[in-house]
Order: sequence, then structure tokens, then C-alpha cells
Amino acid sequence: MKLIEDILQYRSVSVAGMAKNVGKTVCLNFILRHLPCDGRRFAVTSIGLDGESRDQVTGTHKPEITIRAGMYYVTTETHFRQCAPASEILDISERQTALGRLVFARALVSGKVMLSGPGDTATLRRCLDRLQQLGVNTTLVDGALSRKSFSAPTVTDALVLATGAALTPSVPELVHRTKFVYDLIALPEAPEKWRSELLAWQGDNAAFNDDATRIVDLGRSAAAVRKAGGKGLEAERNVFISGAVTDSCLAGVFGASGAQDRALVCRDFTKFFVDPMRFYSAQRAGGRFMVLDKPRLIAVCVNPTSPTGYRLHSDELSQAISAKIPVPVYDLVQYEKKIS
Repeated sequence: MKLIEDILQYRSVSVAGMAKNVGKTVCLNFILRHLPCDGRRFAVTSIGLDGESRDQVTGTHKPEITIRAGMYYVTTETHFRQCAPASEILDISERQTALGRLVFARALVSGKVMLSGPGDTATLRRCLDRLQQLGVNTTLVDGALSRKSFSAPTVTDALVLATGAALTPSVPELVHRTKFVYDLIALPEAPEKWRSELLAWQGDNAAFNDDATRIVDLGRSAAAVRKAGGKGLEAERNVFISGAVTDSCLAGVFGASGAQDRALVCRDFTKFFVDPMRFYSAQRAGGRFMVLDKPRLIAVCVNPTSPTGYRLHSDELSQAISAKIPVPVYDLVQYEKKIS
């Protein structure tokens, strides 16, 4: 299957859901079942807690994570003791998490695991490096609730996006919301000169000129960003937002005349917390958006079933998304039914 072939090209791939119950864990389990048994080594870990049988917020049933014998995994000491198949412990981290140290293990038999892995991007990056040292070829990272940022390009090499009926019962609205996330993922990288200077920038929000030879610290406040949209910083007309990009940021940067000459740069697509209409309006007015790190989106996986009971038509949903997003779109449950 092309999805599996694409995943095998990367050292690390994260599976990120647009919301709860859109089929992220179903997608992960599908990938784990279909990885080849050809001597290559595979691992799985998570940001946050994944693999529990019942959702701790809603109380609804959740698919558990199942790994095959020989697969590697990383979880905390607490959940290694609670739920782990017979395994060989390969390493234990020195750093503590809220649930204990991280255990690097290899499953000796197939079984279910609870994954509570690294709690921040820096630790996840070290975790991926350690797994590579242990000989792992590809690591899958299960993102956690409301933490899209942990599938960001600065952490994993590629991304699989899960979307589904849990977002909305309307196919057009679901397509629109998924397309918006895709458009953020597809934002261009800033020019190399800008990237090198802004990646080294230690301040907060900043305004800078077109060749990034002059960078002016704007601080953290929305008022400072609004100042960048006024006449006070005409030469330093481009703006770097170090944290979240909000609607007030858009109004501040692009609200003044001459906005078509400005670029707004942020770290990656996960930093955008904006209304789609405001975003597209700024683009139509000539506003330019760029990122310092651009991910490789390799697939969109759809779940046409909502936990509240309604179900969208799988083929209609997949075709509607495919018409708007130029990456492979899969309903993995439907696919598995067809090949079984």
C-alpha cells in the first residue's frame, strides 16, 4: 500500500488528529499492522497518554494500541509496569517525567501497550535520536489531544493527518476545515537568509527589513505588533511572531495600508490559531505568510463515523477532500474491509 511505502521513507512519522475521535489511533494501529516483516526495525511512542481503552475525558471506548513481537516502544515507568507485553528493556532515561522515567523496550510477544512518552519536543527529539542509535529504522509518534505542535517538522520528518466526522456532520464544512489545515501546512518556507537570522533570534516578536540585516524587537504584547502594522516601522515591514499567531496578530500586521508589502513569519503551521476567513482575507489583500519549518504531509486519513452516531458517506467524503487536497486520502477501515 502506498501509505506504508511512503512511511518507510522516513526516520520518524507523526500521526496527528484534527480533533478527538477522528480516527488517529485507528490510523496508527493500521500502520502498525501493515508494516513489513522484513528485518527492518520499527518503534512507536507518544506525546501525552495513548492506548487507554476508555477516554479519560468523555468516558467513551477507545481503540487500544497493539504492537507486534519485535517492535520497539517507549513509555513511562508507570505504564510499562501497568500494561506491557513481555519485553526486553533496552534503556531507561535519566530524565524524569510526571509518570517516571522513559523506558525503551522491545516487545518479545505481540500485545497491547499504553504509551505515555516524552512530554515536550526537546525530549521527544532526544528520544528519536536514541531509538535510531538502537537501530530503529522508522519511529511512529502518536500525537496527543490538542497538541498538534508535537507533529511539527522540528520534531518528526513527516506527518499523517487524521480528520473525520467528529469535527462536523457536514461534508462541505469538514472539507473546508481540513483544507484550511492543509493550506497552513503548505505555507512556504521563508527565504534562507530570513530563516538563518530568525532561527538564531533570541527575542520575542520582531520586525525586520527585506534582507534581514535589521531586526527590531517588538516584545510580546499585541500593542507592539500593532505598532509594526503602523507607520512607525516602515523599513522593517516584515513581522516575525515567536509564539501563537492570533486574529489580533493578523489585524495588527495587515490592518494598515501597505499590508501587501509585508510578510508574517512564524515557526511552523501549528502556531496558527486564527479564523480561516480572516486568514484568507489577509491573503487576498496581499498579505504573505511564511514559516521557518515546513512539514512533509504524506497522507490524510478520514473517519466518516462520529462517536455520537452519525455517519458520512466514505467515498463522498474521500473524493471531496481529494478534490481540494493534493495528497493521498484514505479511509483505512474501508480499505481493510475491501482487502479482507
